Amino acid sequence: FCQKLCMTTPPSILWTAENFYAPDDETNILYDDMGNIKAATLPKLLSKITCGDTHMSFLHDFMFTYRSFTRDGLELLEGLKARVAATEHEEAKLINLRVFNVLRVWIEKFWFDFLKDCPALGNKTVEWLESIISDPTNGGGPGPEYSGSAKVAAGLRDKLLRKLVTPEKNPHAQAPPRPGQLGGKDLLNDDIFSCKPEVIAGQLTLIEWGLWSQIKPYEFLDLAWTKEDKAVRCSNLLAMVERFNYVSSWVATRICMEERIKHRVSLISKMIEIAQKLRSLNNFNGLMAILSGLNRGPVYRLKQTLAEVEKKKEGRTQRLLQELLALTSSDHSYNAIRKALKSVSPPSIPYLGMYLTDLTFIEEGNKKVLTEHKLINFYKRRLTAATIVDIQTYQNSGYSTIAPIPEIQAKLQGEPTFDDEALYGLSLYLEPRAGQARPEKPQLLIAGLPLKREEQKEIELEFDEEWSKFSREDPNEVEEDGEVVGMDIYKLVGKITHPTRSDPSGILPFLPTLPLYSTPQELFRLLVLRLERIPAPVEKSALMQKRWMDELNTPISNLVDKALRVWVQNYWEHFENHPEMQQQFTEFISTTLSQSYPLLASGLELIIQQNTRSTVPTIPPASIILDSTVTAKTAKLSDFDALEVARQLTLMSSRIFCQITPEELFSSQNKGENIGAFEDSIVDITAWVLEEIDIHRQENATHVALETLINIAHHCAVDLSNWHAVCGIFNALNLVAENIKDAWSQLDASSPQVVFYNEKKDLFSEAGKQQLSEVLKNLQPPCVPVIRPFVGEIEILNQQNPNKFSEEIINVGKIRKMGKIIVEVMKLHKVNYSLNEVPVIKEYLQRPRSLWEVVRCIKESYVSERKDERSILLDMILRNPNFKTILGSIVTEVVSSGWESLHQELTSLLPGSQDFSKPSPGAECIPHPKFREVVKAAFPGCLFSCWSHYDDKGAVAPTPQIVNATVVHTENTSHRCVLAIKENFTKEEATKLVKLGALYKSQHQGVSLSCVVFTSQVSEGAAALANQCKVKIVMVQ
Repeated sequence: FCQKLCMTTPPSILWTAENFYAPDDETNILYDDMGNIKAATLPKLLSKITCGDTHMSFLHDFMFTYRSFTRDGLELLEGLKARVAATEHEEAKLINLRVFNVLRVWIEKFWFDFLKDCPALGNKTVEWLESIISDPTNGGGPGPEYSGSAKVAAGLRDKLLRKLVTPEKNPHAQAPPRPGQLGGKDLLNDDIFSCKPEVIAGQLTLIEWGLWSQIKPYEFLDLAWTKEDKAVRCSNLLAMVERFNYVSSWVATRICMEERIKHRVSLISKMIEIAQKLRSLNNFNGLMAILSGLNRGPVYRLKQTLAEVEKKKEGRTQRLLQELLALTSSDHSYNAIRKALKSVSPPSIPYLGMYLTDLTFIEEGNKKVLTEHKLINFYKRRLTAATIVDIQTYQNSGYSTIAPIPEIQAKLQGEPTFDDEALYGLSLYLEPRAGQARPEKPQLLIAGLPLKREEQKEIELEFDEEWSKFSREDPNEVEEDGEVVGMDIYKLVGKITHPTRSDPSGILPFLPTLPLYSTPQELFRLLVLRLERIPAPVEKSALMQKRWMDELNTPISNLVDKALRVWVQNYWEHFENHPEMQQQFTEFISTTLSQSYPLLASGLELIIQQNTRSTVPTIPPASIILDSTVTAKTAKLSDFDALEVARQLTLMSSRIFCQITPEELFSSQNKGENIGAFEDSIVDITAWVLEEIDIHRQENATHVALETLINIAHHCAVDLSNWHAVCGIFNALNLVAENIKDAWSQLDASSPQVVFYNEKKDLFSEAGKQQLSEVLKNLQPPCVPVIRPFVGEIEILNQQNPNKFSEEIINVGKIRKMGKIIVEVMKLHKVNYSLNEVPVIKEYLQRPRSLWEVVRCIKESYVSERKDERSILLDMILRNPNFKTILGSIVTEVVSSGWESLHQELTSLLPGSQDFSKPSPGAECIPHPKFREVVKAAFPGCLFSCWSHYDDKGAVAPTPQIVNATVVHTENTSHRCVLAIKENFTKEEATKLVKLGALYKSQHQGVSLSCVVFTSQVSEGAAALANQCKVKIVMVQ
């Protein structure tokens, strides 16, 4: 009646200031002797939950039961909005805060309401809060600074949006399966009862817990489980009831299918043991289901069998059964089981039927409304809420200590059962009535027990030709170790949205690498096709339609929705960069999706709104300025606070890092402009540190610089998660560590900063690779990671695997792995640092360093064993034309000036002797003394030179590196000879020589070239390759 009243009463009449502010009288509210509300109108109840002296228990009772006297959550929201709108001006601020408190409790404690009505309820709530935020009279406006009601509303809006767009995690998810739990039995062949009773009881409990924990409070209202639309109103509760009935029927079926009395006695004893184990697990619902099966008529009449059970184990089995029956007796409203339930600690699964009985008494024993004024009977709702609260007490703690065993759970959910009529026929055959002949053997016993429940026939679909491509068999698919790793774009979309076997990683890892195998437009087209053209079932019966909806339509539509949500949340730029596709997406939501799947449409609209809404910046910490008169040109390290320097380093590094795109990361060359600039900045930081150490060394204050630099690195890591800057600082400190031991000895070795350096100094070397991996794995934005490990993993994938096996077949294995790496990188620059820029420190850090410091940094990194740093520095030389030009000029100038000075000195010392010319390169450049004379004899009068080249394209070796070769030539000829001088010449060395020759020739046009090897030993493979490629081999003993 109350629901009908609310549906027929216009909001303009129901939600008025007069109704909210009317004085308490018998026409709108009744109290009991204790002062509690007994009955009231809906506006009066709303005014009471938003008044100053509202008790939290009253609010919870209201929230648990409001659906029994309103239409749904949307009507309650309208009431709250009306409560704010109807408030007198002088108390508007106070009432607003109380209404917001109700909304906060609703979102935090009763989130299931938003899931039931979501996203319509969420949409409407966000719209209302937005209107409050934008209203200047509430302290709102364009933002980002809010005050008063607008500030509270903004906090609630953000909380609600976070929960709406983040998939709800199941807090009661089962622990992962553990091996060795089957009791040594092979369940594919053995009967379920070959497992131990405690194992069966544990798996029964996990199955029931999964159902019990999903029942929502609103499913207990208005005896929903007895109504015609019960499947819609309380599907989780019905699933629990059906499970109880199935277990009861299974127990009776297994007993009645045992033809020999000895086996029946053994099986009943086993069932009693399982029941006892369920009791020890506090699973009272499962216990009651087992006992219900034992008490079913077809089993209960087997007197001879039960008499034998009484003798079992000297009567102990029978006594145990009697104890369990006494515990579960319905006498005095299940008094025994209630006491037992209160005496144990969770986790527990109460007997559901006990609560349904309680709720039935409450519902049938109390009127919905009272008096001629039709006041809502809130006393009745309070009783209902108390029962629901009691139920929720046992839904909070799951059975996390029991490991699920999928094989046993599958058996326990798939065992066959028969109806009571069939079971009674079996029972009469097993033990005929007294004085009557045994009937003919039932066909069920002749056929034997089926291995599993009868399979439902497959849903036959009216397939669409293009839609069928999502699941068709494709002979071109590529398999590795039995798993499909290569498929076309149709099959990939089908796998991501498969109703029962969807890809566990979802669509996310396939989004950043999308250009490698398709286009955003094509992926969007296929997702829309997958949703819009789900084929209908051929059979049109109501039962088949429900199966089709449950098994196909709903799962696929939810998975497509999930894919689109993930896409919009993480890569909205794909839509922004393609305005036509963005327009199609908007039309798709407003038409097809809104008409067929309104909940999904509203959810996507919310996410798009969140993407396009400007974020509210946080207030950055105050900058730390030690001396405002310092200029960047003359400043040195000691002029600045260490924390502020760390902040400015972080701002500079972060701005470059945030410019890195997925396209740069998955590029096979990994030479993107932003990645290059990001890696170059490590050199800049290293050069800055080296310069500061030199400056302080000249002032005999090296230890001061060390202490400050380590402090900066500590702030970067601990306070700012800027491991990129830490890498640059530690590179420099490690380079000069041996030369400044005295300075190190002056530091306090026990200080947190020095301890930090000693623990992390090898983090960026080969030895610290694993430790660095752990650091990067645990980073949370805002942060600045070291990019090289991520790039290195992608380089390996690019070298070892193609993006496609053919024009149509995508290498899904590679794309997924690469995508996961890129997703990890991209999620790290989702949040920006909230820091103020300090221009003087920024200019000081960016001022030109001495080029010699940079050259020294490169040189010392080159001779070190830290390959990553060396690669970074050499990449910088390769990418920076200005740097290469300057460096080349310096080298030329130094060599030229040095030679001229030596020439003049020799001429003055030996006047008139001879004209000294530059020496011709000789065989001295050959580093192997054993071979030197042989080589000179083989090339009389020839010139020898060492050719070095930075092989950034990987033409010779798998990774970029410096390659060297000894080249022989004569003056005024165009012939060159590339030498390989090896003690043992292998096929690998032969391959490298051939590649080296090709690389040399490609850079020296017009030159004829040959390759010669001087060696003491040659492998068969090397000899064969040398013969094939016309490489001459000279053996040297």
